[in-house]
Amino acid sequence: MSSPVILVVFSILVVLYLGKSFIPWQKKLLDLPIMTLPEGSSDFRPVVKAGYEKYPDQPFQLQVQGRLLTLIPLKFINEIKSLPEWQLSSKQEIRNLFQGRYTGIGHNSKTMVSTVKVDLTRYISKTLEALQDEMEFAADRNIGACEEWTPVYLYPALLRIVALISGRVFVGLPLNRNEDWIRISINFTIVSFMASQKFASIPAWKRPFVVPFSPETRAIKRHRAEAVRLLTPIIQRRVKDMKDPNFKRPDDMIQWALENATGTRESSVDRQADIQLTLSMAAIHTTSTTVCHCLYDLCAHPEYLEPLCEEIESVLAETGEKMTKVSMIKLRKLDSFIKESQRLSPPGLVAMRRLVMSHITLSDGTVLPKGTSIAVPSWGVTRDGTLWNDPETFDGFRFAKLRAVPGSENKHQFAMTGPDSLSFGHGVHACPGRFFAGNEIKILLSHILLHYHVKIESGLRPENRINGLGISTDPTGKVLFKKRERKV
Repeated sequence: MSSPVILVVFSILVVLYLGKSFIPWQKKLLDLPIMTLPEGSSDFRPVVKAGYEKYPDQPFQLQVQGRLLTLIPLKFINEIKSLPEWQLSSKQEIRNLFQGRYTGIGHNSKTMVSTVKVDLTRYISKTLEALQDEMEFAADRNIGACEEWTPVYLYPALLRIVALISGRVFVGLPLNRNEDWIRISINFTIVSFMASQKFASIPAWKRPFVVPFSPETRAIKRHRAEAVRLLTPIIQRRVKDMKDPNFKRPDDMIQWALENATGTRESSVDRQADIQLTLSMAAIHTTSTTVCHCLYDLCAHPEYLEPLCEEIESVLAETGEKMTKVSMIKLRKLDSFIKESQRLSPPGLVAMRRLVMSHITLSDGTVLPKGTSIAVPSWGVTRDGTLWNDPETFDGFRFAKLRAVPGSENKHQFAMTGPDSLSFGHGVHACPGRFFAGNEIKILLSHILLHYHVKIESGLRPENRINGLGISTDPTGKVLFKKRERKV
């Protein structure tokens, strides 16, 4: 093929790619009010709250990093929460948001989704013993005996603890305690999210020519290759053992995922490794952040320590020192404290991010064209005085008191979703692992509360960090731990 022909073909491909990249954003232009950051500010919290309060009955748009995000008021949430993926896509929005074409984020396999939705929930009571056993090991290694007041960098310690106890259920012993696996399961998330931010900063037309050769792409591939190396002998052995009629089936995610993938391409080691890395990405940092917020709040409000310990001791006394599925339900005060901590320090300022795949008309006549990115302004919900008494004040037993109202005994629980509780999403795409996460957080906090005194030397809670529309905890915060003698 001659050089001029090659140039023509290349030019056509570039034009087609540019059209594909930019046309969807042109379709997102809507005749809606737009909220922007004040000059010199990087904190979206007051902007989201102001939009929520100013436009309670109509969508508005938020200017975020040069793009417009359409925020949908609560009055429309029941209209969008159950729309099918082909019409309103969570998966495609995540892929776009985190450059999934290059990072792999958002390419959730059917096997993984089924394994989390069905098996992890079905066998949730069987995971409790493993979580408790691993928590003892994890605390001993990452907090220690603490005979005297001992400073601990909280977030890094929690990352390792959560990696160990989640890994006990995901990959089982001994792999979950392998230092290479712990490192990969923690760092893959960091590497992938940093890569997505870097790739997003590259002009769309350049990405196919630059991203595949970037150091970030090499780092992602290196982590995947290491995961495959570590999982290969385990999966090969499992596949062989599964042919034995006397095989004793392990209760872990490797086993469930292999069974769900039988006869499909997802049974390959490469696909199984991707499933495990995606599980780690979804579970480790999010759970660690939630627990970190809770412990910071406990140190800032030490009046809750004793009543929480009393509740935990009382529940354990009924079950011979082991938490059961029924025990989880009885920890009402602890459940309330976790939920209140998450209300004031949610994962983000918006929730239920979706991409419109087919035109949607809301009940007020607003048309959301194909290609529109939408979300719900959940930060405003958490500060809404019509929903909460004194919404800016931390009330650790707020939800326990709400559950004490006759008829509300089974409402207002941490893992429940609703228009006023959006941290796990809501509707058809609500986080399927939230029940497991709730149990894991309760077991982790119960162990710490029963075995350690905790405090912050200054008595002041470390400030949350705002990154765009995300909220994270201070990773440099230190908490003092000291061994606590139990009253058994």
